[in-house]
Amino acid sequence: MKPNDRGHVPIRTCVVCGDRKPKNELLRAALKSEERSIVLDRDQNLGGRGAYVCPDCLPRMRFTKRVQKAFRYKAERLDPEILLEQSAR
Repeated sequence: MKPNDRGHVPIRTCVVCGDRKPKNELLRAALKSEERSIVLDRDQNLGGRGAYVCPDCLPRMRFTKRVQKAFRYKAERLDPEILLEQSAR
């Protein structure tokens, strides 16, 4: 991601480890409410609630309180294997 005219680089926080990094270094996970599932938003253009996660933290992503708060959604489980599969595509 390129800085704009004023040198601004968007910074986001990983919901797993809490590290703050430039937006382009993180993956965006989005909540698809109609399917009640979380998917990786590769192009970062899906609507709805989203959260950012470091690529290294993706295998450790679980529905912790921090993740539930980010999505404002309480779910039974989150399968990081599905997200890893989506990130490999």
